[in-house]
Parts: sequence; C-alpha cells; structure tokens
Amino acid sequence: MRAITIPAVLTTLFASLMFTAHSGAEEITSLKPFQGKHRIIIADQDDSKRWVKTFKQEDLQLTLRNVVWLVIDSDRQQLIDSNSHHTLSDELVMKLSFSPYLAPPKTRVVLIGKDGDIKETYDELDIDAIYDDIDEMPMRQREMYKESQREMYKENQQEMRQEKLKQ
Repeated sequence: MRAITIPAVLTTLFASLMFTAHSGAEEITSLKPFQGKHRIIIADQDDSKRWVKTFKQEDLQLTLRNVVWLVIDSDRQQLIDSNSHHTLSDELVMKLSFSPYLAPPKTRVVLIGKDGDIKETYDELDIDAIYDDIDEMPMRQREMYKESQREMYKENQQEMRQEKLKQ
C-alpha cells in the first residue's frame, strides 16, 4: 500500500476546489476563476484586522504580482475581507475553512500559485517572505522579464522621439 503524504493530500484538496463548477460571474463556488490569472493568499482570522490592513496597504505590490487575497475566519466559516471582485459562496468559504492546512496551531497563511498548486504555507503573515517566494516562482520571473522588456522598449521609443525633436 502506498503512503499518502500531507502535501499530496493538500494538493488534491486544492485541485478539487479549483475544478469545482462555479455559477455565474459574481458568486463563485471554487477557486477556478482565479487559475491562470491570479496567485491566491488565504489567511485565517488569527489577527484579521492587522492582516486586512497589511493587505490593503500593500495593494500596489500585490496587484503587480497578480495576487487575490482572502482573509477567512475558519472558526465561524466566514469571509472577513478580500480584494476579489468575485463573491465567494458560503460553500467555498466552508471548504476553505475546513481545509487541513489552515488547522491551528501551525499554518495561518497559504500561498497558491497561478497553476492552482500550494506553493508555500506560513504560520504567520510575513509579507516580505511572501513577496520573495512569489518573485522566485518561474512564472513570476517571466512576468518580471517581460515587464522589464516593455520598460526598455518604452524608454527606447522615448529617446528616439527626443532625438527626432532635436533634428
């Protein structure tokens, strides 16, 4: 009999959440609408006011990294706050609340990649560690490269315009 590891169980749980059918554009019952577009940070309510404040203060950096954040209260199975334009169904919040990786006392924050896989878990909110982990991801490396290429192109175009004006 093959042993099942905790990471395998967690990945399977999130895979099922990612591919559960969702209804309508507004209320969602899975994380699938985010797949391929956003990274997801799920934080449990331990210190929800501080976490929401941090996420809102870090809006620009989180947006640059295509992050959707969700702060949930797993004890009450409620969504506290989020930057998502989708409404999370009660069913989805309940699934997230009962996920084993958010079980106290260890994991309070989970980072999910654009591919839907769990990339990292944290026992406290360390926004700099999260940024470092995201910035090390191969997909994020490609995004940063493309962004730098666009910036170089814009600068080049601007220099060419300035040269034309001088002539």
